[in-house]
Amino acid sequence: MSMRRLKWRLLKRFLNKLIIGRKSDCWEWQGSKTIEGYGRIKIEGVWLLAHRMAWMIDKNEEVPSSMEICHSCDNPPCCNPYHLFLGTHRENMKDMAVKKRSRKHAGSNNGNSKLTEDRVREINRFLAAGGKRKEAAANNGVCLAVIDRIVNKIHWKHV
Repeated sequence: MSMRRLKWRLLKRFLNKLIIGRKSDCWEWQGSKTIEGYGRIKIEGVWLLAHRMAWMIDKNEEVPSSMEICHSCDNPPCCNPYHLFLGTHRENMKDMAVKKRSRKHAGSNNGNSKLTEDRVREINRFLAAGGKRKEAAANNGVCLAVIDRIVNKIHWKHV
């Protein structure tokens, strides 16, 4: 089979998994999806994200390895090239934060959190005054690793 014919078959298979509407509409992927809801398609044994493929088809070029394809519509299964733009991971995360659509819940907004912002401030004051991490963990009902993550600004960075 010629390369041209193979490309046409892949394009046809891709387009058959989309509901295409107006430019302003989300063109939702109807095939397999990731756990986060992004469309995906398997080509030659490799899973590709559908919105990346839509962007590449529209632009007729590869996505640079350091870049991501971002959604202006914030709809993961959308493959409408008019809703897609090229951006760095940092730009994508900033866009997510500005639009307040992060699925992660920081601090006491996280239902699994044993601590509050006030408790973390107290822990930081205790440690700054020379208190021991192990004691801070025991006094707050958390493991030493939680205290280490607070000290190293891995968790509770906003406090």
